[in-house]
Amino acid sequence: MAASRPLQVTQNDFDQIVLADPMPVVVEFYAPWCGHCRRLAPTIDEVTREFDGRMRVVQVNADENRDLVHRFHLTGVPTIIIFANGQEVDRFVGALPIETIEAHMNEALARVPQR
Repeated sequence: MAASRPLQVTQNDFDQIVLADPMPVVVEFYAPWCGHCRRLAPTIDEVTREFDGRMRVVQVNADENRDLVHRFHLTGVPTIIIFANGQEVDRFVGALPIETIEAHMNEALARVPQR
């Protein structure tokens, strides 16, 4: 069954869920008060369903996980970082159109050797 919503991740489980995953992981850093983040929410839900089984999509509440904000030097939300094999392979900021986000995700998949 396809995931319909991204998994919520915290600084306590980030390394285990994101960095240790053998599948590429898309991390959306968001804030509940952020208008761009709210507009992006349906897009994130859609790519979660579309890429299920090929990439994991997770979300991190930037307000509640300040250690991760500092660790990854975030300057704004929404920020999306794609990780593969525990390493950052792409990053973009803002509520981009779904086609642009899908292109980033497909490009990351093409660059990452499948395990």
